[in-house]
Amino acid sequence: MRRGIRHVYLPPLRDAQQELASGSGQSLRLILAATLGGDPEKIEKFEIDYLQSLREFEKQQDAIADAEKRINRPLQQLTEGARAQGMKLRFAEPKLEAIARALRARMSDAGMAPEDVARSGLGYANLLYIATVLTELEAAKEADLTLLLVEEPEAHLHPQLQTLLLRLLYDRAYASAKGPEDPGQPSGRIQVVITTHSPVLASVAPVDDLVILRVHETEVAAGSADTGTRRRETAIVPVSRLGLSSSESAKLSRYLDVTKSTMLFGDRVILVEGIAEALLLPPFAGRVVDDLGQRLVDLDEAQVTSLTSAATSRFRGTPIVTVDGVDFKPFLKILLAGPDGHRVADKVLVITDQDPTRRPRDEDDPEETRTGYNRKESLLRYLKTDLKVPDRHFKIVEAVPTLEPQLFSETNAPLLREIFLGIRKQSGKVWDDTITSLPPDERPEEFNKLFAPYAKGGKNLAKGEYSYRLSARLADPSARFEVPPYLSEGLIWLMDIDGQVRV
Repeated sequence: MRRGIRHVYLPPLRDAQQELASGSGQSLRLILAATLGGDPEKIEKFEIDYLQSLREFEKQQDAIADAEKRINRPLQQLTEGARAQGMKLRFAEPKLEAIARALRARMSDAGMAPEDVARSGLGYANLLYIATVLTELEAAKEADLTLLLVEEPEAHLHPQLQTLLLRLLYDRAYASAKGPEDPGQPSGRIQVVITTHSPVLASVAPVDDLVILRVHETEVAAGSADTGTRRRETAIVPVSRLGLSSSESAKLSRYLDVTKSTMLFGDRVILVEGIAEALLLPPFAGRVVDDLGQRLVDLDEAQVTSLTSAATSRFRGTPIVTVDGVDFKPFLKILLAGPDGHRVADKVLVITDQDPTRRPRDEDDPEETRTGYNRKESLLRYLKTDLKVPDRHFKIVEAVPTLEPQLFSETNAPLLREIFLGIRKQSGKVWDDTITSLPPDERPEEFNKLFAPYAKGGKNLAKGEYSYRLSARLADPSARFEVPPYLSEGLIWLMDIDGQVRV
C-alpha cells in the first residue's frame, strides 16, 4: 500500500532565476527521463543520438582541427625525445544528466524571441520553475495517490498569477478524481497541500478546504515539574470541522475576498458592518492610546511609552473586516467555533448598531414589542449558547441606535460642522438651522438625519465620504475630538489595555 503513494515537493521559491540557470540540471533530467518513459533503452538511444550529433559537429568545424594542431605542435616537441604523444579534441560522451546540464531555459512574452530567464520578471521565472516541477505530476497515473506539497507559492507572484496557479492546481486535482478506465490500474489521484501566508490564495480557495495553523498556549497539567506554567504548541483548525452549514460555507466563500481573508492569519479580528467604521477606527484607536498615555500618571515615561507602543502594535496588527451588512454569525463561527478548543482567533471585537426593528421578542409583552429585536443580545446568545465560546474571546459593542448620532457631542460639533461644510460648501445656514438651533439633546438625532436614507430633497450625505474626510482630519493631533464611549470601550479591550486605564 505504501508503494502506491508518492509525493512531489515544491520548496519555497526564493531565487527561481538562479535555480533555472544553475548547472545541476536535476529538474530537467527528471523531465527528460519522464518524457522518454523512464525506459533505459530509450534513454541510451537518446544519449547516442546526441553524441553522434556532436561528432558531426566536430568534423564540420575547422576551428577544432586548428586547435588540435596548435596543441599538438608543442606536445610533440616535448614528447618526441621519449615516447611521442598526440591528442584529439572530442566532446565527452554525454549521459542524460550532462545533457540536461547543457540545456538552459529561455522565456519571453508569446510571439517574442526567447531570452535568458534572468531578463524575465521574478514572478514569471517562478512560474517557469513551478512548471518544471509540475511536470512530475504526469507520472501520477502510475500511483494510487500522489501528494503535491507546495510551500509558500506566492513568493514573487503578483495576485493574478497566484490565482491562476491555484486554479491550475485545482484543475489537476479534480481531473484526477475521474480515476482510470481500467479498474486494475492505479487510481492516479492527486491531492495538493499548500502552506501559505497569502490572503489572495486563502480568498480563492473554497472555505471548506482551509486549515488554519496557529500557535496555541496551554497550561502544563498538574503533576508535572512545570505545573502552572504555560507552553506553546501548534493548533490545527480545519474549517471543514466547524459545522458550517452549506449556506454558511457558500456565503463565506462568496464574501471572503482578499481583504476579509486576512482575518484567518491573526490572533485578533475586528468585525464591522460597513466602510464608515472601518475608516474611522484607525484614528480612533490612536486617540484612545494617546488618552491612555495621559491617564497613566503613576508610571514613568519609559513605562508609558512601552504600554502605548504595545497597544498601538496590537491594533495595527488587527485586520478590520467589513461584513457588508449585519450577518456576523458565519464570520463568528469560522473565527471562534474551533474543534478541540482551538480557535482561529483569540479575540474578536464586533462593532454593530442597535438598529431596533418592529420584530418583537415576545408577542405577549408590549414592552418587549416596543423595544424590538436587539442584535447584540442575539449575537451574545449565539456565541454563549450555540457555540459555547468563553467570554474572554469576544466583545460586542453597539451604537444606540447607529454610529452617526454617537459621533455627535458638543465637543465634536465644531469638527463635524467643518467636515459638513467641506462637502456642502454653501450650507452653513442649513447646519445652523437644522442642528445648532435645537436643544442639545435633540442635536445627535438631527445630525443623523443628514445622512442617507434620512435626508430629504437629495441633500443627503454619503456615510463613506463623510467618514473618509473625518478620518483624514483626525490625523491632525490638534483637531479636538472625543471617541464615542462604546468604541473606546471596545478598542481598549482589543488592545489589552483595559486593566491599565485610570479614570
